[in-house]
Amino acid sequence: MRHDTLALLIALAGTFLGSLSQYLLKKAAGKSYAGRLAAFLNPQVLFAYALFFAVTLANLFSLKYLPLYLLPVIEATSYVYVALFAALLLKERVGWRRRIGLALIILGVLIASL
Repeated sequence: MRHDTLALLIALAGTFLGSLSQYLLKKAAGKSYAGRLAAFLNPQVLFAYALFFAVTLANLFSLKYLPLYLLPVIEATSYVYVALFAALLLKERVGWRRRIGLALIILGVLIASL
């Protein structure tokens, strides 16, 4: 596999993992804890921050092989992942405005990637 193809796949996976960590932090924020320190040092929050760190490393690797303009385009897909997590896992309603916005994001990603 070529380095640029691998970098693209890693960047996409990193964006997905970043969105997953946002979901984990959202779930952890809804729980009550014994104290402020326990709210930050529980396994779910620590794992979410570890994912953020892994995403940073993935982005650094991807920037080595991908053109600079492409990474922000890939990062825009995180809005789609977050909306999917919100609808499927948090049972939040995705209204027509949000659907139009997501469609525009996807269209923009497709146009920019060409």
